[in-house]
Amino acid sequence: MRRAADGGDRIAAMESERESLYVIKRGVVYELSPQPQGGFFIVVPALPGCTSFGDTIDEALEMVEEAIQLWIEFAREKGLSIPAPFDLRQAS
Repeated sequence: MRRAADGGDRIAAMESERESLYVIKRGVVYELSPQPQGGFFIVVPALPGCTSFGDTIDEALEMVEEAIQLWIEFAREKGLSIPAPFDLRQAS
């Protein structure tokens, strides 16, 4: 495990054998996978199907915020349970 260098919201990150990067931000785990063509595919494991992409790690983390909001909005509309800490967020 290593500390994120930029000191932002990122608390910790570690690399697995698959070369994925795991970032914890505000209590949420994100899995970032570098892509052969460049950029990073990002997954929120706690929210099935919630994914995004960014050219950089920071951009991927920014882009996935919209995906999270849309996921929460959809779950609320369908009456699905929303895992903590996401149940505290306001949908756009």
